Amino acid sequence: MDIPQQLISPDSLTTFGGISVAVVAITNSLKNALGSNPPWVAWILAMVICVLGAVFNKPKPDAIGYVIALVNGCIVYCSAFGMNSLGAATSTKVGTFAGAAPGMSGKGTRVGRPFFENWL
Repeated sequence: MDIPQQLISPDSLTTFGGISVAVVAITNSLKNALGSNPPWVAWILAMVICVLGAVFNKPKPDAIGYVIALVNGCIVYCSAFGMNSLGAATSTKVGTFAGAAPGMSGKGTRVGRPFFENWL
């Protein structure tokens, strides 16, 4: 078995876990970079990724294939939402700085803009 040379590859992005991680990473990166946290960004991103997966699938899906892609987008969004909620819960524990791991001093941590923050 070969060791992967990158975190996300076309093969891993086509898995449920890969798509969910991509939605969390892109949504939180945009939120952190732009300082805005609209709750619908993650949902749209999950839908777009799943529909694009259906579009580039061989053979081309029929109408029910696109409906399944939309349902998959909702499932990916729910998974990404759960992953983000877990990250937000652990980054705001009592006694830790937002976004800092327990036991770290938190110096230099931007408390006002943690990477994991509730999407709602």
